[in-house]
Amino acid sequence: MVVLAVVVVFLVRDDDGSPAAQCRLVTPPSSAPVNDTGTVRVTEQGFTRVGSPAGSTVTVGAVLENPSDRVAYRTRVTVDVLGPDGRSVVSDVFRRFQVFEVPIILPGARIPVGDSLGVTRLAEVGTVSVRPVVTQWLPAGDGNDGLAPVTTTLVPDKTTRNADGTGAITYDARSANCTDLISRGSSYVLRDAAGKIIGGGVSDEPEESGCDTSENRYSNTFTTAQRSIPEQAELPETEVASLCDLAPRPAPSGSDAPIN
Repeated sequence: MVVLAVVVVFLVRDDDGSPAAQCRLVTPPSSAPVNDTGTVRVTEQGFTRVGSPAGSTVTVGAVLENPSDRVAYRTRVTVDVLGPDGRSVVSDVFRRFQVFEVPIILPGARIPVGDSLGVTRLAEVGTVSVRPVVTQWLPAGDGNDGLAPVTTTLVPDKTTRNADGTGAITYDARSANCTDLISRGSSYVLRDAAGKIIGGGVSDEPEESGCDTSENRYSNTFTTAQRSIPEQAELPETEVASLCDLAPRPAPSGSDAPIN
């Protein structure tokens, strides 16, 4: 049995020094990853191929759910596009974009995620794969330790699509935590008029107002990759997650390092 030691860092103390008045961010455990592949699950997913067979992108969207009573920390998500024979058809140039991390998934939370990957020339696409692996588990917490919800609201009139399938997605974020967390980008899911998931993506660009606690917040905007938004996407129904972490991302190492 592996025992994880959870350390807390004290940031603020009221004059009376009472524990209830302290803002303390949980420090992630330094023990070996647990690599849990069975708890966080994919509840919905879908994809669309955008472009011609000679040069196309497959945009993939999914919703992850944490049904446990613990916090899933740094869930590594691997997205793949498979041919009819079950083999990957992602082009070599895009393989480094197949893995990203969702830093925090609270108990019972559902998180929209996605990816847009170029496929090899003339490849036949059969299905897609979205595989979440939880790196560590943390006990449930609250806003005093950085484990409260960060909610997002889409700004529809600033969420747009261009003719080539690129676009801009804009959202407001509000954190219930006692201090700012670290932004590791954003992820999103696209739906059609019937509510079906038809794609999604991830931005690895940190958002200045994505994880902060300031009352002087402003909207966050990121651009999407070429051919990543299908024509049939109902943009006002876009679901966005602000990817917030307790600590800076680790230094990238290995071919499966997350892009964010």
